[in-house]
Amino acid sequence: MAINISDNNPRVNYTATSGQTVFTVPFEFFASTDLTVYVDGSVLAVSDYTVTGGSGSTGSITTDSGQSTGAKIAIVRDVPLERTTDLTSTYSASSLNDQLDRIVTQIADLDDRVSRSISLNDYEVGVSLDLPATASRLGKTIQFNSSTGAL
Repeated sequence: MAINISDNNPRVNYTATSGQTVFTVPFEFFASTDLTVYVDGSVLAVSDYTVTGGSGSTGSITTDSGQSTGAKIAIVRDVPLERTTDLTSTYSASSLNDQLDRIVTQIADLDDRVSRSISLNDYEVGVSLDLPATASRLGKTIQFNSSTGAL
């Protein structure tokens, strides 16, 4: 199986209908632990749903209880950054392809995270976007320095 990089969005969003329990996972994943399921912004416990598919294919999740009308469901893939194949002189093409598919999904997962975060344009010069320590930012809003552009 080859994963098409142009059709590899690791996230899907749904608005639930009354009592809906089944939600399609249209992107490839390998294990049920590669998926995180959110309902109205809260993470569902793995024990609150079952997963079909995986092993490098698409699938679905089925929640244990029906969702409310209008509930916002998000299913996000997050393949762990790990190497699962140790190639030896007797490696198989299948194990090499599986490892390459995992790498492609990991890159897509990271690309999704980066595209949803605050970042600088490539032409910006050395402005720090590091957040201050938690105690220093409690009750504060994000604001940019009027002369340096730093947070």
